[in-house]
Amino acid sequence: MDKPNINPFPVSGYAGPGYFCDREQETKTLLEAISGGRNVTLMSLRRIGKTALIHHVFHQLAVKKNWLTLYTDLL
Repeated sequence: MDKPNINPFPVSGYAGPGYFCDREQETKTLLEAISGGRNVTLMSLRRIGKTALIHHVFHQLAVKKNWLTLYTDLL
């Protein structure tokens, strides 16, 4: 776990892979798409966890593949 956190279910920000639960298939699908150079669009209702999933995938890329990632929120 990257940083100590009192709440085991953080509701804002990305606290690291130790606090990220489920979404194994979605993470795998995104990593495969990125590695294959495919474009991806994530669509869902608000507050479902799209941004947290993106941060989790970026963390996986940085750790496993030594990639530099950039996140920009255009809203």
